[in-house]
Amino acid sequence: MKAVRITEWEKTVNVLKPGGRFVCMNSRLPEDTGKDRGIVSKGTYTQATVEDLTKLAEAIDAGKAKVFVQRTFPINETQMALSYQPEDGAPGKVVITVD
Repeated sequence: MKAVRITEWEKTVNVLKPGGRFVCMNSRLPEDTGKDRGIVSKGTYTQATVEDLTKLAEAIDAGKAKVFVQRTFPINETQMALSYQPEDGAPGKVVITVD
């Protein structure tokens, strides 16, 4: 599962093994995304519930789901975090920390 900008779809799909699965939860994907490599891609709009987020947190805590963190910012640098774009285009989440 990944929330990505439209320009990131192909880069994200290209890191999957042939025959892999790609799910985008915040937009619809072009129909042919990844098909040339046998990748099944699905895009949808979702609204997370407390139950969904709790299950996701439990999966992360149990090591069943991985979260890739690109960079963290303290809460007083939120504006910088919102505009952060890694120079190398490396994947990962930007996290705001609260102390």
